Amino acid sequence: MSGRNPRRAYSPDGSEIEPATVGSDLALGLKCVEIFCNDCGHYRNGIDVSSLPPETPIPDICLCYVCSRCGSKNLMSRGDTHELYESATETRPLRLVALMALSDLEHCGLVRVLAEALERCVPQLSVVGPAAERDLGR
Repeated sequence: MSGRNPRRAYSPDGSEIEPATVGSDLALGLKCVEIFCNDCGHYRNGIDVSSLPPETPIPDICLCYVCSRCGSKNLMSRGDTHELYESATETRPLRLVALMALSDLEHCGLVRVLAEALERCVPQLSVVGPAAERDLGR
């Protein structure tokens, strides 16, 4: 499918999904991005973008950078996952809402296995939803 922007997500019907912007991240209290080099795998997080115009799409921030390891411009930018995790664990318990509507997952017991694994990995995590509650006896 030609004409698609590689820095955008698309819905099943082919329409472009509006990306997060600097302004939308700032409204959530997030001010940093992380950038990955698609050629050599170099990665950097904690890049403060709060001084950029609020309408700047997060996926387009990488267009202003060059990889410091290999010199490539084949980069990808997204919100800083470290900053997101820190803000979630510092200000409120992390809560994952799992709506398990897929009957094949319920029948093979994956709902229970996934919920227990997630809760072991992140102590502040609670998995909720009809299937999870039933499988976990809640």
